[in-house]
Amino acid sequence: MASLKSFSDVLVRSTELWGTGQHSYALRLIDEWIAKAEQNKESYASIQFLRMHASLIAGAMDDLALARRYCEQVLSSEPENALALYTLADAMLRQGEKTLARNQAARAYALVCHSSSYSDRDLSELLIKRWPELKGG
Repeated sequence: MASLKSFSDVLVRSTELWGTGQHSYALRLIDEWIAKAEQNKESYASIQFLRMHASLIAGAMDDLALARRYCEQVLSSEPENALALYTLADAMLRQGEKTLARNQAARAYALVCHSSSYSDRDLSELLIKRWPELKGG
């Protein structure tokens, strides 16, 4: 794992590991890269992207507390990251925290509902599919 130096190497390798069911190894690889990147003052965007990637892997392995932790790390410096809010809401809902989940989903929806970007429109559709009541208010 130490030979993986670039963001793209880590992204590709962690996705391969995730695809073969080696979730823990994928997360370890991501965590190690993030720790080194933070020490070396690497690209903030790359670190945040990998945290979101890790949240999806953690969610796929049903470690919802870990998925939430990755989302919260993103949100601590990007409180208006709609994808992180949606992913956090999803983990909360899966943990049975319906009210908290809806609140996070509402925050995400407020950020994307009037956007014209394709990714925001797609996220808006996902939010409405999961929380139809968001569309009305």
